[in-house]
Amino acid sequence: MLEKIDLLGGLPGKSFLLVQVACDLYLSTVTANLVDKGIIGKNLPYIWQTGGKMLLVSALGLLAAFGNIYFASHQAMQVGQRLRAMLFAKVLTLSDEESAALASPL
Repeated sequence: MLEKIDLLGGLPGKSFLLVQVACDLYLSTVTANLVDKGIIGKNLPYIWQTGGKMLLVSALGLLAAFGNIYFASHQAMQVGQRLRAMLFAKVLTLSDEESAALASPL
């Protein structure tokens, strides 16, 4: 029954996750360069340029996070919907004895 659930259908969400993680990991490299070349070297134009680059990378990561959340929640809703439909179909096939065995005593 569970083989009907397509777990690989969330490719757009995975792509957004990849972009989000890449942006997060790239920010540490940019920060290290900012300290090494800008702050230690007292290079004010480089600090401003790198700060702008950090803002752009952060904005891209934020947009990717929003896309990731949207597609992940959509995929989760689809899986839940399929599971409920499969469970409902299974419950409808139960015999009277099986459903009585599952019923709670009063």
